[in-house]
Amino acid sequence: MKYENKYGFIGWREFLTNRKELLDEYDKALEKNSNRPVRISHGIAGEAAFRKMLKNHLPKRYGVTSGYIIPDIVSGDYKLYHYDVIIYDRLNSPVLWSEEDFDTSALGKKRAIPAKYVLSVIEIKSTFNQKNVKDSIAKLSELSPLKNHLHPFFSSNAVFFELKNNEINNIDILKQFCFKNEINFWGGLILRSELNTEMTGIISYGIDEDNNKNTEQSSVLVRDVNETKLVRKINGNIQLSNGGCELYIDQQGVNHFGKMYQSRIQEKNLIVNIGWSYSSFATYIIKILHLLENINTNKVHKYFFGRVYDIPENEL
Repeated sequence: MKYENKYGFIGWREFLTNRKELLDEYDKALEKNSNRPVRISHGIAGEAAFRKMLKNHLPKRYGVTSGYIIPDIVSGDYKLYHYDVIIYDRLNSPVLWSEEDFDTSALGKKRAIPAKYVLSVIEIKSTFNQKNVKDSIAKLSELSPLKNHLHPFFSSNAVFFELKNNEINNIDILKQFCFKNEINFWGGLILRSELNTEMTGIISYGIDEDNNKNTEQSSVLVRDVNETKLVRKINGNIQLSNGGCELYIDQQGVNHFGKMYQSRIQEKNLIVNIGWSYSSFATYIIKILHLLENINTNKVHKYFFGRVYDIPENEL
């Protein structure tokens, strides 16, 4: 894996390797599935690979499984729902029952976990499109009746393996995320874009306190961050064109620039944003860790572990 004119802080290559391994597993399943008369296995394989990746990143006290969430008191009309990824308190939670799956690893088992031990639920979809986003939100919203039973630190999000080029102009997909949020849904991840397969997009919410309904809306869901130009002028200033970037000033006063593109819409005072960059995968993993530990990511010092930055070109 080559990243020309890029560097990063400790862990950046490891995060990118983990991301590549995850996508490689997904692609292998897609290729195997293409010759089958009924094409369903790639989604399941993607879920299993994602659970494996999470398990490798999370502290041992957290369990990762697929399965069912059981409220403390089950009424006669309660319906069981299966969830792709459940993160739970492994040290304290009983497993009410488990079922074997065709994924023969321990992470392939479906487990029934009491709601009060469930810290996070993640819905997994193959492609980022109108139907899959709508379905993922509908599935996660089924948790609403359990909201009083779930762990106090509970959160939910959705992960999509890829954004195809034929969906780039469909900015209205983001409107699917504007819903009555009773499940502490914060956004999620798009692991890659067909436009530039090395980029990852992290989905998030923001609140416009001024409720400015005239805020400009993006025209496309993604742009290639490699088209952004960072030029160090002869006088030492940095000139930015054809895109955006984030700036980090380290303790020695050195500036670090990371190319990025942000796609956004605004509905009333809710802003839905996709931030595309080479660092978004690391950002997602660290956000998951923060939420599990109940760390307010808006108030703590921002983590730069694992982030990727770009070396500006020198002006000729």
